[in-house]
Amino acid sequence: KQIPGQWMDKTRTVMNKLFSALFGWLRAQLILMSVTFTELTIAFIVMRVENGLLIALLIAIVDALPVFGVGAVLIPWGIIELLSANYQRGLSLLLLYVIVIVIRQLIEPKIIGKQIGIHPLLTLFSMYLGLQLFGILGMIIGPVLMVIIKSILGAVVKTDGFKSWLQRTFGTGLKISPGK
Repeated sequence: KQIPGQWMDKTRTVMNKLFSALFGWLRAQLILMSVTFTELTIAFIVMRVENGLLIALLIAIVDALPVFGVGAVLIPWGIIELLSANYQRGLSLLLLYVIVIVIRQLIEPKIIGKQIGIHPLLTLFSMYLGLQLFGILGMIIGPVLMVIIKSILGAVVKTDGFKSWLQRTFGTGLKISPGK
């Protein structure tokens, strides 16, 4: 009751956008998992890997984990195949790893950005900044913080305009001249 109604409206708007972004991020992860699953399934069919569908599903799930990725499975598997003198399969698995990683790096910022409502370049920047500041977990935290900042700024600008917000916040004596 002590909080002004305008603040509550803005808070609700920010929270709705934050939950929307969180579910968007989950959708993006599912999309990326399905792309990885499809790539692996096709490759395992071509390579005639026994139980390839199940292995592709397990690797796609491991790929969704923040610290792990397809490399956690494909690299050791490829090295074991090479050491077992199965050179063709070992090199194929290592090449598959490179292909999956390159495709993921190309599509991840665009998919995550589209799902959470941020430009892909800004998504990539926030993931990089999050990684630098918070480590591996920062690749998730960075875009979420970007969504929060965007939501807060969007709520301020949409509800009453930036100029009137500045005047109310910092006093009526504030003079803002139009750009030249």
